[in-house]
Amino acid sequence: MIQLYNSLTKQKEHFTPLQKGQVRMYSCGPTVYNYAHLGNLMAFCVADVLKRNLRLQGYQVRHVMNITDIDDKTIRDSQAQHITREELTEKYTKAFFEDLDALHIDKADEFPSATAYVDHMIVFIQQLLDKQYAYQGQDNSIYFKVRQFSDYGILGNIDLDALKEGGSGRIKADEYSKENVQDFALWKAWESNDGPNYWEPCFTINKEKKIIKGRPGWHIECSVMSTELLGEQIDIHTGGIDLRFPHHDNEIAQTEAVTGKQFVKYWIHNEHLLVDNKRMSKSAGNFYTLRDITGKGYRPAAFRYLVLSGHYRQQTNFTWNSLEAAQHSIERLQDFVVRMHEITATGNAVLLDEIKAQRQMFLDALANDLNTPVALDAIFDMIKTVYAHIDKISEHDAKEALHVMNDFNSVFAVLCMEQEELPPEIAKLIAQRERARTLKDWALADTLREQLRQQGYEIEDTAQGTRWKRISS
Repeated sequence: MIQLYNSLTKQKEHFTPLQKGQVRMYSCGPTVYNYAHLGNLMAFCVADVLKRNLRLQGYQVRHVMNITDIDDKTIRDSQAQHITREELTEKYTKAFFEDLDALHIDKADEFPSATAYVDHMIVFIQQLLDKQYAYQGQDNSIYFKVRQFSDYGILGNIDLDALKEGGSGRIKADEYSKENVQDFALWKAWESNDGPNYWEPCFTINKEKKIIKGRPGWHIECSVMSTELLGEQIDIHTGGIDLRFPHHDNEIAQTEAVTGKQFVKYWIHNEHLLVDNKRMSKSAGNFYTLRDITGKGYRPAAFRYLVLSGHYRQQTNFTWNSLEAAQHSIERLQDFVVRMHEITATGNAVLLDEIKAQRQMFLDALANDLNTPVALDAIFDMIKTVYAHIDKISEHDAKEALHVMNDFNSVFAVLCMEQEELPPEIAKLIAQRERARTLKDWALADTLREQLRQQGYEIEDTAQGTRWKRISS
C-alpha cells in the first residue's frame, strides 16, 4: 500500500483514491515567460516520478499540467522585448516541451493553456460573485473575499481570526507573502501597461450587468482548468513548496467556494532546490537552466538522477560536483545493465531469491512516501550481490536482475535498457583493434582505442573478450 505525506493534514497517510484503481492528478506547470530553471524542473521531475510509481504499483493515472500563458510576467517580459505575448509564450512553451523530452518526463494527458480557458474562468468568477464570495473593488477588478471562506490558508497556516481582526484590504499582484494576506484578484481590470492583453466579458454584480475589460488573475486559472478537465474533486495536486501559499491556498478557497466539496484529497509539495546551499537567484549568479547543464557537457539524466537521489521533501543541493557524481552513478547502473545482457551461462539460478527480495525492498521504498534514496540503495545492494557472484550466475539470474532494472527505469528513467547496436564504422574499428592485439601490435591497438574514445566509446579488455560502452556526453 502506498503512503504519501499530505501537506493538507501535515502527516503521512495511506493513499486511497476517490475511485478505486483510478487517480486524477493535477500539477502546476510552467509560466512560459522564460526558460524553466532547475527549481521548476525539479518539481516536474518529482511529479513525473510520483505518476510513474503510481502506474508501477498498478494505478491508472489521468494527469493534467497547465501552461500559464497569461499573467503579470508574460505581459511584462513580452513588452520589454517588444514582441507580442503570444510570440513570447510560444517560444518558451516549445522550450518547455524540449526540457520534458530531455529529462524523460512522461507527457501529461492534457497541457491546457490558460488563454484557452478564459471563457470558463469568466463563468467560474460569476459563480463566486453569485455566492457572495467575490466583489468588485474600487479599481473595477474583481476580488475574492478571504474572510468569507472559513478554511482560508489551511495549507499555509494562515490565522484567519487574526486576519479578521486586523483587516486585509486587497492585492492585485499574482505573487505575495504571508505577511501580505489580502483579498486576491480573480479578474484584473485593464491598465495601460497590459497593452492588448485583455477580454471584455459582462459580469452581473449586485443585479447590474457590467462589462469589465481585463484579464484573469493567476490563481483562478488552475482551479478552472483542473475542474474542467478532471472534475470537481481530484486525488492529487503537486507543486513546489513555494506554491503552497498563496497559490494553492487560493485554489482551495475559490474552488471549494464554488463546488461546496473538498477540492484535493492529497497535496504533494516538493522542497526547494538550492545551489551551493543558497537559494537560486539571478542576482546571486547561481540561476541555472537545463541548457546550462548540457552546455557544460552533462546529460540531462544526470540532473534527474541528482534530484531523485534525495527525498522530495528535503532540500536538494545542486553543485557541479554532485552533478558529476550523479552522472557517474548512472554510468555504473548502465554498465550493470550491459553486463547482464552479456550473461548467457546455462544452469540453475543461484540468486533468484536474493534478487526478488531486493526488488521488493525497492518497491517498498517507493511506496513509503516516494523514498527514492532508499529505493536507490536497494538497487545498488542488488548490483553488489550480483557482482559478488558474477562467475556463478546463470542467464536466469541475469534476466531477473534485468527485470528489476526495468522496474527501476520505469520510475527513474535514466537508463537505456535495450542492447545497443554498434554503428558499422565503430564495429569495424573494434575489429581492427582486436586483430592488432592478436598480432601484438600494441601501438596500433592503443591508437585505435583512442580513436574509439574520441568517437564516444570506451573499450575494456576482459578474459571473456573485448567489452565496450558509450561514454557519457
